[in-house]
Parts: sequence; structure tokens; C-alpha cells
Amino acid sequence: MTKCENLRIGEEFLISQNWPVALHNTLFDRCYCAQCYPPTNPDTNLVGGYTYVIPREWTRFGIYVDEPFATHHNVWKTWANCYHGTSIENAKSIVEHRQLLLPCDTTLDAPSPLSTSLSNVQCPVSCSIHSHIPAVDLLTTSISSLARDLSNCRYSSTDLVRWYLTRIDAVNRRGSHPLYAIIETNPDALTIANTLDQQR
Repeated sequence: MTKCENLRIGEEFLISQNWPVALHNTLFDRCYCAQCYPPTNPDTNLVGGYTYVIPREWTRFGIYVDEPFATHHNVWKTWANCYHGTSIENAKSIVEHRQLLLPCDTTLDAPSPLSTSLSNVQCPVSCSIHSHIPAVDLLTTSISSLARDLSNCRYSSTDLVRWYLTRIDAVNRRGSHPLYAIIETNPDALTIANTLDQQR
């Protein structure tokens, strides 16, 4: 069988960009075009206990991973797959340095270009008061803590949705090195959250 045109063009592009060949694991290259992944195939897949949407029309290029790290963290059975678009420069940096900084992360010598804070967020909550509390640390807060704080009227569902949307925007479009990922959010998320707040 001949190689898919998307894979061939993608490989040529990686070569033209001096992609780190030693880190490219071709065993895990995969194309999700209609020819390689027919429309009759499932739209979702379960990996690491998470359901993710198949990235149709995308092409994946495999990279070598640090197997001791992957084994220690049980990566192949517990981590979710994630697909996002970014610039070739950012992708090379992520692959070469094995690091993707998130909001509020800092490097040893300076704040991260993606560093952001939501500490000034002020939103009305469903308990008819105004919330002047700092936003929740969405990276470390547990689901049970969020549920408890929602039921105690510390903040509303609308607050939570706004914080998540702000965080997504901060990582994706702000800072000096935005990802510009293809991230789909529900356009009705705030309306749904507001309806849930009204029901409480």
C-alpha cells in the first residue's frame, strides 16, 4: 500500500523544518484523513479511561518518549490523548525540551510567557452576593472541592465556566507564545451554567 499523501507531505515539511529526527518515532505516525480513517470508523475512542474525539483530517507524527517516566506514571493506561495545533517552532520546542508550561507556571529565571492570573475575577454568584474571591486554581482543585464550593455558594456555575473559558483563552491566545490550538467550546456554556444557577 502506498503512503498517504498527507503523511508524505507532512514528513517533507518536518524535514524542511529541521525536525529532530532522533526523536521521531515513525511507528506511531497516523493519518486521520477519510482514506486512512474512513467515516464509518468511530468518532471517539477510549484511552487511559478518557473518551476523546478522533481528530479527523489531522495527521499525527509519533515521538519517542521517556519510557521510565511513562512506566512510573502509568502513562499508557491513565493519561488522556490530546490533539492541538500550534506553530512548528512551538511544537519543536515542546518535543525537544519535553515541557509545556501552563498558566501560573514559572521558569527558574523568569515568569513563563504563558503565565497568567485570574485573581481579579469578580462575578455574581447564584446566592445573590458578589464574589470577590480569587479564582480557583483550576490545575489543582479536585472535582469534590468544586462541588462543595458550588453547593456552599462560594461561587456559581457561571463563575466556574467563565474561569475555565478564561484559562483556555490564556493558554491558547495570550502571552508571547500562544498555542493557537483548535479548541472547541460549547457556545451555550454560559447560558447552561446560568440555568443551573437559577435551579439551585
